[in-house]
Amino acid sequence: MWRQGGRLALGCDTENAGDAIDGLRAAALFAGLAKDTGADPTEFGAHHAFELLTIAGAEAVGMADRIGSLEAGKAADIVVIDRSGIQWQPPSPDPILQLVWAGGGRSVADVLVDGRLVVDGGRCTTVEAESLRAEAREAAQQIIHRSGIQPRSRWPMR
Repeated sequence: MWRQGGRLALGCDTENAGDAIDGLRAAALFAGLAKDTGADPTEFGAHHAFELLTIAGAEAVGMADRIGSLEAGKAADIVVIDRSGIQWQPPSPDPILQLVWAGGGRSVADVLVDGRLVVDGGRCTTVEAESLRAEAREAAQQIIHRSGIQPRSRWPMR
């Protein structure tokens, strides 16, 4: 599809595929898998995958006139990355390569969604996280109890 000019997008809409809703992890996986095929490993890379998360993704779903890039008149979701972590050292002259291959959600400092600050200094501003964690733990225990299944670790394997 890529070679033929097909519309492609990357994103995450559920946690059932590894419990990590992290578009940058999806981009790294997609770019890595593309390099692991029989095709030219330079044909598709981190920059292409990042575009599938942003403007190319918006184009693929027919919304490039409203989202996908920082432009006047578009709904802007802005993610501010903290580049002080070890995964950013030494700093690359190409931050997109580091963002896709090493950044991920662990590096998010602030997030603005349509102008509203929803993550501030790595903390969600719209949800009381500790009470949500407690509620999730309790719900998980209830589900396990009702199922009658006793989960066990499958590690170590021997």
